[in-house]
This record gives sequence, C-alpha cells and structure tokens, in this order.
Amino acid sequence: MARRGHGEGTITKRTDGRWMARITLESGKRKAFYGKTRKEVQEALTTALRDKQQGVLTDATRQTVAPFARAPMRATAALSAFTSSRLSARYS
Repeated sequence: MARRGHGEGTITKRTDGRWMARITLESGKRKAFYGKTRKEVQEALTTALRDKQQGVLTDATRQTVAPFARAPMRATAALSAFTSSRLSARYS
C-alpha cells in the first residue's frame, strides 16, 4: 500500500477492530472519524478533506453563537437608523 502525501490524512485499523481516519485542521488540531469498514472511513475522510478545502470544516472549539446572534441585530439597527433618518428628513 502506498503512503499518503502531506495533508491527505491517515487511515489505520485500531486494536478494537474499528477503522480510524484522521486529518489535521488549520489550527493544528486533529479530527478523527471512526467506522466499521475501511470504505466507510475512506468516504468520511474524502468528505472531510473536501470540506476542509472549501473552508467548511473548522476547529469547532473556537466557534460561539455570539457572531451569529449579533448579525441580525446589526442589520436591524442599521435599517432602523436608515429609516429614522429618512423619516426625519422627510418631515423636517
């Protein structure tokens, strides 16, 4: 079996009989995928590498809800300020 290149992940068979695939994220942390067959793990690894390349797969420990919660509030505040300024200009 040929070796994988740098950044392509690894697939190994564990002592408990399961297969494991690992990739390294941009932050340097590793993400592991487990399965009963090598094919399952290979498909999960392929999907994860594609997601990593597209920027979808990130280090989840650094994500919080705050940026997602603030976005609608900012949009509402901006719209409110815009509408208020137009109304005050119209009736002045």
